[in-house]
Amino acid sequence: MEISVIIPTFNRSLFLPKCIQSVLLQNYPVKEIIIIDDFSDDNTTLVVENLIKENQTQTKIIYLKQTKNQGVSSARNLGLNAAQYNIVLFLDSDDYWEQDYTSNVVNIFEKYQDVSIIFTRLNVIDSSNRLSAEQLMVKEKKIRFWRQCCESKDELFFAPTQQVKRHVLMQQLTFFLSALAINKSRMDCPVFFDSNLYFAEDHEYLVRLLDNAKTVAYTDKPLSNYVIHGSNTVLANADYQKHMRNLHGGISSCLKMLACCDNADEYQFLLEYIINKFRLIGWLKQDQNDRHGAYEAFRNSYLFSRKWKDLLRVWKAKLYLVFFHKH
Repeated sequence: MEISVIIPTFNRSLFLPKCIQSVLLQNYPVKEIIIIDDFSDDNTTLVVENLIKENQTQTKIIYLKQTKNQGVSSARNLGLNAAQYNIVLFLDSDDYWEQDYTSNVVNIFEKYQDVSIIFTRLNVIDSSNRLSAEQLMVKEKKIRFWRQCCESKDELFFAPTQQVKRHVLMQQLTFFLSALAINKSRMDCPVFFDSNLYFAEDHEYLVRLLDNAKTVAYTDKPLSNYVIHGSNTVLANADYQKHMRNLHGGISSCLKMLACCDNADEYQFLLEYIINKFRLIGWLKQDQNDRHGAYEAFRNSYLFSRKWKDLLRVWKAKLYLVFFHKH
């Protein structure tokens, strides 16, 4: 099996060498590393050019630089379009892998032909290169889900994608793109990131990814490392507030448009849009440690998803009454 690795980056020149070296030193070599520079203004270009010159492996390093800053979703999509091989792995430019990451992924894909997506356990590393205090909590939460809800075999856990999707939507299962592997040949259709989203874009992507996949596998081996540092991507308050206003404005507009729908398909589409926007608000609130706000957003999403059929019946009854009155 041949592997493409997609690494989006923006002003991460200090972390890039360790990140890229962790890919080059894999005991199962990858075919290509695609680095997408989202218009960095540090010395990222120089760092990557030096890494390409010093590369003595068979792995091809491809460097693509955006002409303007367009966000991580756009960068990842550029990588997805450039990827030539069926196995696609994401790695954020400040994270790194253990040396046997790719060999474990390939072994699972080769042995289990129905598996489309693989999650691996991920270590959370602090600035002192030690496991974060949150690591045990994250591990316990994940293992509890996989052990209680999934089939276990060969020290792996398996679950239908819709079951995993439900837990992701309800925030009962955490994940990171740097610990996610995709077999494109086993997907129903290609799935790309929504480049209009700047926050929680990975959650939204995973939900659609799961809709187009078959079976998910999880290994509890700690194969990927998520590094916590002072320059991790954090929402600027002004951008966060603006994004929240846009999301709530979109929901308000849809609620108003419900009364103008001409058919059931339009009505259902708007309801599903509202449900997804409430979920996105919940993810953003959770990222900001606003537990109450996240709870309210997820609660609204749940109520709409539970009640949309009832609302649809009410809408049809309203149409019937209008028709009866006219005739």
